[in-house]
Amino acid sequence: MDLSRYWPLAILLLALTGCGDSSTERKSAAEWIESGQKALAEGNFNQAISDFTSAKEAQPDSAQAWERRAAAYLQMKKFDQAMSDCEEALKIDGKFATAFFTRGLVEKELDKQDNAIEDFTKALGSGLDRVVEVMVLVARGTVYHSQANACVKSDEAAKILQKALKDFDRAIEIDPRQAELHMQHAAIQLDSGDYEKAVADCDKALEIKPSLAGAYVVRARAQCELGEFDHAVGDCDAAVHRNEKLVEAYVIRAKARLGKAATMRTLADVAECEKAATDLQTALGLLSKPQDDLTALKQTHAMRAQTRELCGFIYHNLGITKKALAEYEKALGLDPNLVSTLLRRAETRWAANDYSGALSDCNTVLGMDSARPDAYCCRGMAYTMKGDFSKALEDFKQAVSLDHKCAKGYTGRANINLALASSLMRKAKAAKDPREIAACQEQARVLRRKSIEDANSAIQVSRHSASAYLPRALAYAAEQEMGKALADFNAAIREDPKMAKAFFNRGVLFATQGRLEDAIRDFKEASRLNPRNAECDRRLAQIYKALGNNVFALDYMKKAEEKTRKQGGNADEDYVKPKRVPQSEPDVELDPLDKAQKALEKKLDAIVQQQPA
Repeated sequence: MDLSRYWPLAILLLALTGCGDSSTERKSAAEWIESGQKALAEGNFNQAISDFTSAKEAQPDSAQAWERRAAAYLQMKKFDQAMSDCEEALKIDGKFATAFFTRGLVEKELDKQDNAIEDFTKALGSGLDRVVEVMVLVARGTVYHSQANACVKSDEAAKILQKALKDFDRAIEIDPRQAELHMQHAAIQLDSGDYEKAVADCDKALEIKPSLAGAYVVRARAQCELGEFDHAVGDCDAAVHRNEKLVEAYVIRAKARLGKAATMRTLADVAECEKAATDLQTALGLLSKPQDDLTALKQTHAMRAQTRELCGFIYHNLGITKKALAEYEKALGLDPNLVSTLLRRAETRWAANDYSGALSDCNTVLGMDSARPDAYCCRGMAYTMKGDFSKALEDFKQAVSLDHKCAKGYTGRANINLALASSLMRKAKAAKDPREIAACQEQARVLRRKSIEDANSAIQVSRHSASAYLPRALAYAAEQEMGKALADFNAAIREDPKMAKAFFNRGVLFATQGRLEDAIRDFKEASRLNPRNAECDRRLAQIYKALGNNVFALDYMKKAEEKTRKQGGNADEDYVKPKRVPQSEPDVELDPLDKAQKALEKKLDAIVQQQPA
């Protein structure tokens, strides 16, 4: 929270302490202080300093005169002079609460956080007015929050965040109608991982003050974590409408838009990602203004790191690994402990078959926080891609043990058990000993049931998770429970109408049931969503051949062969993003989706080139 907005009120309230002496000399000092207060409240800092200097000359033992001049120096960012005046005030009155508060604010600006907390604590122990007590609690809670964000170890951060929450709880208890307090409380809840509580706090803040732009942004951040991307975009729209210079609103809106459409499998996805790039461009334009305030400079630094990360994420989803990794590297140069960037880089690395690099990034995150389910899930995916299923299973198991609502952990484990079951069935098919065949088949059934159980858990936690319905559908299909399999394929498609693999596998199911027209429709849709999928065309060729339409069969077989040739033999039904080399193909050979992605890449190149090195 920006404390500067409280200064006019703080100046007037804190000035009341020590006034009212009837002697002529002290009354003269009081008059100077009153005059200085007026100048300070009006922003006339030089005049305020002059008046407070006259006050201390009229009454050399006036701790208030020294403290008030320190407050004026603080407003002018003359921190050394402010600190010196606070020291003089405390020499005169060693229990002067206001001087402790002002000195704490100076120390906060100088990034001496432990000293600031000590002084705020001393101020709170001196019987402050309740309104002033709120301001001190806000100041101390804000410093605690800052300290927590700087912690590398999550357990240490959690303890400090609890202290911050306690301060804001007390401040809200004193003044429950102050919207900014609820907003800051929400920000701390957000960093504590209590996203639903953060949303509830923002709801309270906006109920009190609907024009509070920052509350919309905090709520949008929480909604992004909850996967409610449309709501997050809407809240950022509301924030920008109220404050078009609010940098974080543009960054969070870009993040939400990428959450909605990062796969870029359709032209609509690319258009959404282009809007995200525009948001990042706007944010960078606002960040280009120089900052002389330490807090503002830190915020600018953090926002630049996030924009670099999101630019890297767009490059990753365009399949441009080298540029993605370069942006992540720059983000980590700004903030080496940016966990979200490390996890995104790990994802890019394992997608590019750099499993050692991916595992290194995940291990770095887990070294900071050994209780992060998302880091275990990311490492589990790296082990999965590497084919090390036993270690992947351990990581997914650890993820769900840390968070029983970790849908990704359950889904990851479900997919691995399903893959192991498929491997056993291939082994059974190749075996000759009936006992070995029976044993493999039984083990496969056990693994498929485990896969179904894990998928059930994932769906119970997140009923809108399309990725959880898919392995359950495949397991049911392998178990010959076709009605249940079809219901789950339908559910996966309902939750994610762009999931090409769900359409493909439903098409396979339809084909085995003889529902060839339905199968044709699904394979065509899968091919539309994933134009590089050669297997869709191969299946269509088989169906048309069975129907006696040799012209269509030959046409689709040629398409399959051409796609397989372009992808270096990759004919899997599940799309793997290629590592494109920019300008490797003339635009005339590109389909509309490729052209749109190329245009987005060009726009992103221009944006990142505008950023400082």
